[in-house]
Amino acid sequence: MKQRSELEQSLFDKETIISQFDNKPTRKQYHHVNKEEAQDLEDNTHTTFMIKPNIPKLSDPNQFNEWKVEIESILETNIYHKEILRKAILNAISGKPRKVLTTLRPTATSEESVHTLESNYGDIKCGGKLIKEYYNAQQEKDEDISAWGIRLQEIIQKAINRGEIQACRKERMLKTRF
Repeated sequence: MKQRSELEQSLFDKETIISQFDNKPTRKQYHHVNKEEAQDLEDNTHTTFMIKPNIPKLSDPNQFNEWKVEIESILETNIYHKEILRKAILNAISGKPRKVLTTLRPTATSEESVHTLESNYGDIKCGGKLIKEYYNAQQEKDEDISAWGIRLQEIIQKAINRGEIQACRKERMLKTRF
């Protein structure tokens, strides 16, 4: 959650800076005989800001699922240039996960990289086994109630992601366990 709030604050700061630039339009001079052509060029010209995203590091395969959630949320925003985001994601991966990516071609997309890591470090249980795990889950002796609740929510979310249950059933299922 701390990383998420830091990311949101960073995005807010960067959007503020970009909006300041947008309020100060720059006029380019074109020396064309055809004024309509010059106007079309001016209308289609804009400044693209290439901001490096703040990507969480991944070196421990046990942290893959948490890392993946962050990466997917960044990919969904579409605020970063794809090539800069792809390179930032690759630079954030080290250790064993980095070795897995050597099997990809150099031009692999961010989505392909995440998919490859998912196939190696993601949870491979089928939806039915996840539902069974959810209903058989017990609170551990040294596990507080919030940690147990989070563990149950993670199991349900995996089942939703695999299409085993509908997202609208999540709250109802959690209420049956608490």
